[in-house]
Amino acid sequence: MKLGKKIKKLKKEIFRDLKDIKKNIRADFFALSRGGLNYINPKIDSLDELVTELKSLN
Repeated sequence: MKLGKKIKKLKKEIFRDLKDIKKNIRADFFALSRGGLNYINPKIDSLDELVTELKSLN
């Protein structure tokens, strides 16, 4: 019985975390659509610079 309760509790925690992640992703997309490139990095002025910046990460 104790194990079942622990599993239920963990499930709830995982789903709560997933909801938070989903909210954060939505908030990021909303901010991107509103703020444009300045939200990602204020130093980036154009889409070409953004592509260059993203390529440099890999």
